[in-house]
Amino acid sequence: MRRKYNLKNKIDFAVVFSAENANPNGDPLNGNRPRTTSDGFGEVSDVALKRKIRNRLQDAGESIFVQMDERSDDGAKSLSERFNTYLKTLSKDEQKTKDIVFGRLLALADYFERGVLLKQQVDRPTNAVKLMSNFIAKPYSTWGALWKQLIPYLKTMNGAEWFQSGIDDVMALFEEGDFEDNKTLSPLFLLGYSSQRRSLRNPTRLHKDESDKQN
Repeated sequence: MRRKYNLKNKIDFAVVFSAENANPNGDPLNGNRPRTTSDGFGEVSDVALKRKIRNRLQDAGESIFVQMDERSDDGAKSLSERFNTYLKTLSKDEQKTKDIVFGRLLALADYFERGVLLKQQVDRPTNAVKLMSNFIAKPYSTWGALWKQLIPYLKTMNGAEWFQSGIDDVMALFEEGDFEDNKTLSPLFLLGYSSQRRSLRNPTRLHKDESDKQN
């Protein structure tokens, strides 16, 4: 049985390799010639390295989320399709784990503020994006700080009932004691974050409350 490892800490490493009579990473902006630095040394982009690692793991039979179209093992035509197929394999209890629910909260906050900034023609990252690293490390305390940042926007959007209702629905998924648990989130957080973002892809929803009030 293959052993599974969860990486809980950041890991820095260096990869050194040589290539002879080969093109380890072609540059599409230069006729697919080998990439080189200004000093004439060969260079491989981080994107190419990640692709090579993913392909090698895939060859070894591991499950890979980001697959090349020509190497798709499951027939999924997009990352969203692959993600939602995986999400359906989780039980209802697993979908309510603390990490997934916190991820959904952050996605809601990001979507709401992004819509307000777009309406105000302000070009900057949302507080949800700026605080994401802190949120992963200490979700409970960071959510409190993030919510304070959102209060002025709630007033601007006349309370944004759709947004607050969405927050209420997600908060109701927490098991007793999970919301107050300030321990670091696992990568499952990204599953909740991505699934919530996908469900919010409705450009008219943000302004629904405002149009309702005007009508």
